[in-house]
Amino acid sequence: MPFILKIRLPSDRTKLGVLELLDTSTGLAVFGPVGCYGKADQTSAATHGNSTRDPTKPYGDTPLGGYDVTGTLGPDLPSYGQYARFVLVGRTGDSMIRQAVTQDLRIHGGPVSLGPALLRPTNGCVRLLDNDVLGLLTSLSDNGVTFPCSLEISEGDDFPLVNGAPDEGYEDPAGG
Repeated sequence: MPFILKIRLPSDRTKLGVLELLDTSTGLAVFGPVGCYGKADQTSAATHGNSTRDPTKPYGDTPLGGYDVTGTLGPDLPSYGQYARFVLVGRTGDSMIRQAVTQDLRIHGGPVSLGPALLRPTNGCVRLLDNDVLGLLTSLSDNGVTFPCSLEISEGDDFPLVNGAPDEGYEDPAGG
Protein backbone atom coordinates (compact mmCIF):
# COMPACT_ATOMS: atom_id res chain seq x y z
CA MET A 1 0.00 0.00 0.00
CA PRO A 2 1.30 3.47 -0.78
CA PHE A 3 1.68 5.86 2.12
CA ILE A 4 2.49 9.54 2.47
CA LEU A 5 3.49 11.67 5.41
CA LYS A 6 1.61 14.95 5.63
CA ILE A 7 2.38 17.89 7.84
CA ARG A 8 0.12 20.91 8.08
CA LEU A 9 1.61 23.98 9.74
CA PRO A 10 -0.37 27.08 10.72
CA SER A 11 0.48 30.45 9.19
CA ASP A 12 1.20 31.60 12.74
CA ARG A 13 4.25 29.47 13.39
CA THR A 14 4.07 30.08 17.13
CA LYS A 15 1.23 27.53 17.09
CA LEU A 16 1.52 23.79 16.65
CA GLY A 17 0.75 21.95 13.44
CA VAL A 18 -0.13 18.31 12.85
CA LEU A 19 1.65 15.31 11.34
CA GLU A 20 -0.11 12.24 9.94
CA LEU A 21 0.87 9.11 8.03
CA LEU A 22 -1.87 8.50 5.46
CA ASP A 23 -2.77 5.40 3.47
CA THR A 24 -3.23 6.92 0.00
CA SER A 25 -5.56 4.13 -1.11
CA THR A 26 -8.11 4.92 1.61
CA GLY A 27 -7.20 8.47 2.62
CA LEU A 28 -7.21 7.35 6.25
CA ALA A 29 -4.55 8.09 8.82
CA VAL A 30 -2.63 5.06 10.02
CA PHE A 31 -0.69 7.28 12.43
CA GLY A 32 -1.60 10.61 13.93
CA PRO A 33 -2.57 13.29 13.99
CA VAL A 34 0.14 14.31 16.42
CA GLY A 35 1.36 17.77 17.28
CA CYS A 36 4.46 19.10 15.55
CA TYR A 37 6.33 22.38 15.51
CA GLY A 38 7.84 24.10 12.49
CA LYS A 39 9.11 27.42 13.84
CA ALA A 40 12.74 28.44 13.88
CA ASP A 41 14.39 29.62 17.06
CA GLN A 42 14.35 33.43 16.79
CA THR A 43 17.67 33.90 18.61
CA SER A 44 19.52 31.39 16.42
CA ALA A 45 17.96 32.80 13.27
CA ALA A 46 18.93 36.39 14.13
CA THR A 47 22.44 35.36 15.19
CA HIS A 48 22.92 33.74 11.77
CA GLY A 49 21.60 36.69 9.73
CA ASN A 50 18.02 35.47 9.24
CA SER A 51 16.04 37.63 11.66
CA THR A 52 12.86 37.19 9.58
CA ARG A 53 13.14 33.39 9.84
CA ASP A 54 12.91 33.12 6.04
CA PRO A 55 12.30 29.41 5.38
CA THR A 56 14.43 29.44 2.21
CA LYS A 57 17.51 30.43 4.22
CA PRO A 58 19.47 28.56 6.89
CA TYR A 59 18.03 28.89 10.43
CA GLY A 60 14.59 29.79 9.04
CA ASP A 61 11.19 28.26 9.71
CA THR A 62 10.45 24.81 8.29
CA PRO A 63 10.12 25.20 4.49
CA LEU A 64 6.88 24.22 2.81
CA GLY A 65 6.86 21.86 -0.15
CA GLY A 66 7.45 18.28 -1.16
CA TYR A 67 10.19 16.14 0.33
CA ASP A 68 11.62 12.66 0.11
CA VAL A 69 12.22 11.04 3.48
CA THR A 70 15.37 9.13 2.62
CA GLY A 71 16.03 7.30 5.89
CA THR A 72 16.98 7.79 9.51
CA LEU A 73 20.05 8.81 11.51
CA GLY A 74 20.93 8.21 15.11
CA PRO A 75 19.99 8.27 17.81
CA ASP A 76 23.25 9.97 18.64
CA LEU A 77 22.61 13.55 19.78
CA PRO A 78 20.44 14.33 22.82
CA SER A 79 19.17 17.55 21.21
CA TYR A 80 17.43 15.38 18.56
CA GLY A 81 15.76 13.11 21.10
CA GLN A 82 15.90 9.50 22.24
CA TYR A 83 15.07 7.98 18.87
CA ALA A 84 16.25 8.19 15.27
CA ARG A 85 15.62 11.33 13.26
CA PHE A 86 14.21 11.30 9.74
CA VAL A 87 16.38 12.72 6.93
CA LEU A 88 14.51 15.06 4.56
CA VAL A 89 15.49 16.02 1.01
CA GLY A 90 13.57 18.97 -0.40
CA ARG A 91 12.07 18.38 -3.86
CA THR A 92 9.50 21.13 -4.55
CA GLY A 93 8.57 24.61 -3.35
CA ASP A 94 10.56 26.34 -0.62
CA SER A 95 11.99 22.99 0.46
CA MET A 96 13.87 22.71 -2.85
CA ILE A 97 15.30 26.24 -2.43
CA ARG A 98 16.39 25.47 1.14
CA GLN A 99 17.90 22.13 0.06
CA ALA A 100 20.25 24.02 -2.27
CA VAL A 101 21.79 25.93 0.66
CA THR A 102 21.63 23.38 3.47
CA GLN A 103 21.05 19.65 3.70
CA ASP A 104 20.23 19.54 7.40
CA LEU A 105 16.44 19.30 7.51
CA ARG A 106 15.01 16.54 9.69
CA ILE A 107 11.98 15.39 11.63
CA HIS A 108 13.12 14.74 15.20
CA GLY A 109 12.25 14.82 18.86
CA GLY A 110 14.31 16.35 21.60
CA PRO A 111 14.24 17.49 25.19
CA VAL A 112 10.96 19.08 26.16
CA SER A 113 10.61 22.61 27.39
CA LEU A 114 9.88 23.27 31.04
CA GLY A 115 7.57 26.13 30.05
CA PRO A 116 3.85 26.09 29.23
CA ALA A 117 4.36 24.09 26.02
CA LEU A 118 6.46 21.02 25.45
CA LEU A 119 7.80 21.48 21.91
CA ARG A 120 10.66 23.90 21.33
CA PRO A 121 11.74 25.77 18.20
CA THR A 122 14.37 24.23 15.91
CA ASN A 123 16.66 25.57 13.19
CA GLY A 124 14.27 24.64 10.36
CA CYS A 125 13.41 21.05 11.24
CA VAL A 126 10.08 19.64 12.38
CA ARG A 127 9.98 18.74 16.07
CA LEU A 128 7.77 16.05 17.59
CA LEU A 129 7.54 14.71 21.11
CA ASP A 130 9.93 11.76 21.53
CA ASN A 131 7.04 9.35 22.08
CA ASP A 132 5.50 10.51 18.79
CA VAL A 133 8.81 9.89 16.98
CA LEU A 134 8.75 6.35 18.37
CA GLY A 135 5.11 5.97 17.32
CA LEU A 136 5.92 7.13 13.79
CA LEU A 137 8.92 4.79 13.52
CA THR A 138 6.73 1.90 14.71
CA SER A 139 3.87 2.76 12.36
CA LEU A 140 6.19 2.99 9.35
CA SER A 141 7.65 -0.42 10.20
CA ASP A 142 4.29 -2.04 10.97
CA ASN A 143 2.88 -0.82 7.64
CA GLY A 144 5.88 -1.94 5.59
CA VAL A 145 6.78 1.61 4.51
CA THR A 146 10.25 1.75 2.98
CA PHE A 147 12.51 4.70 2.21
CA PRO A 148 12.37 6.88 0.33
CA CYS A 149 8.82 7.84 1.13
CA SER A 150 6.99 11.07 0.33
CA LEU A 151 6.33 13.97 2.68
CA GLU A 152 4.22 17.04 1.98
CA ILE A 153 4.45 20.07 4.23
CA SER A 154 1.74 22.65 3.65
CA GLU A 155 0.37 25.67 5.45
CA GLY A 156 -3.12 26.53 6.47
CA ASP A 157 -5.38 27.32 9.34
CA ASP A 158 -8.36 25.21 8.32
CA PHE A 159 -7.68 22.34 10.71
CA PRO A 160 -7.95 21.97 14.47
CA LEU A 161 -4.63 22.85 16.01
CA VAL A 162 -3.19 20.73 18.75
CA ASN A 163 -3.27 22.79 21.94
CA GLY A 164 -0.06 24.37 23.03
CA ALA A 165 1.98 27.52 22.87
CA PRO A 166 5.70 26.82 22.49
CA ASP A 167 8.06 28.23 25.06
CA GLU A 168 9.91 31.07 23.33
CA GLY A 169 12.03 31.74 26.39
CA TYR A 170 13.92 28.45 26.26
CA GLU A 171 17.38 28.49 24.68
CA ASP A 172 18.77 25.10 23.74
CA PRO A 173 22.51 25.02 24.53
CA ALA A 174 22.93 22.20 22.02
CA GLY A 175 21.28 24.23 19.25
CA GLY A 176 18.78 21.47 18.40
